[in-house]
Amino acid sequence: MRYFKYLSLFLSGLVFFSSCEDEESAADDNGNGADSLSRSGVYVVNNGVWGNNNASLSFINFPDFTIDNNVFSAANGRMLGDVGQDVLVYGSKLYVVVNQSNVIEVVDKLTCESITSIVPLNEAKEPQLPRFMVSQGGKVFVSLYDGHVAMIDTATLKIEKQVAVGPNPEGLAVSNGFLYVANSDGLNWGNGYANGKSVSKISLADFTEVKRIDVAVNPYLVEADAEGNVYVLSKGDYAEIGSSVQKISVNDEVDLFAENVSLMRLNNSVLYTLDGSDNGLSCIAYDLKSGVVTDSCFLKGEKPANPSSFDVDEVNGDLYIGSYVSGVDYTSAGFVFVYGADGALKAKLEAGVGPYAFAFMR
Repeated sequence: MRYFKYLSLFLSGLVFFSSCEDEESAADDNGNGADSLSRSGVYVVNNGVWGNNNASLSFINFPDFTIDNNVFSAANGRMLGDVGQDVLVYGSKLYVVVNQSNVIEVVDKLTCESITSIVPLNEAKEPQLPRFMVSQGGKVFVSLYDGHVAMIDTATLKIEKQVAVGPNPEGLAVSNGFLYVANSDGLNWGNGYANGKSVSKISLADFTEVKRIDVAVNPYLVEADAEGNVYVLSKGDYAEIGSSVQKISVNDEVDLFAENVSLMRLNNSVLYTLDGSDNGLSCIAYDLKSGVVTDSCFLKGEKPANPSSFDVDEVNGDLYIGSYVSGVDYTSAGFVFVYGADGALKAKLEAGVGPYAFAFMR
């Protein structure tokens, strides 16, 4: 699960607090530490333009929903890298995956100042290209596009172990002592993602792959509910096979849950799904306990033109949707739309190119 903390950051050049790595408690390294300040907000990692080394990090301030862009480069005097992919708050640190730069940047979550850069390499010293992250029990787990999952110890900030999974793994989720990882075979698109039809189930007790569970082609995102069920969004082949969400039960039985889904996020007992098409944005909320389905778009006011990311604030149910500009311009600054739990638009904020992932902090 993700542990949401808060940050305090002034980009005017004044930083009013510092961090001492040597004095961090063991509890803080395990994601349970408490901070003495009260600022809160959301980090946003932006893709940038592939090959241009202009991925960036933004921060949305609570409660006024103002946004500060380029906070990583402001704090460190250098660019974040090429293709921002994922972001995670755990303990006193912020972890940022920069895919094409083959690095997991670790920064102080309050000042955004760099602590270290973790560079995953295989035995031949080749880049492994990190993708997505999830945290549990003092560890951060990262999918690596060369077919592995890495375990990072949050005290030493070193890769402790790796386990081989299927080709080109993507999203991850933790449930009942296991790590579930989507094997997309994404680089094999020319052959219809032939080997991208499974989810690896990894035991966290010994960090070994227990089994592979068959799912629909090109699995991408993974979520887990409080009952031990796992939900997998498969993107299909973009031709004959459409996207879908499958539900993996606690007994590893797989059933179709929903179709035509581009993005999903689970919050408490509600699974939210989004799908963008020529007919507009489809937004569906599934209450997993009551079975009630809100099958019309529950978002009010202006809607994102081309959604690129989706998240939900666990505290108040606010919905965050990152979007490219209309016409899918992959070089212009994108936007973050913030909606209340009732679907009312709270804010539209200009971020970096391709807002791709969020990390909430309180």
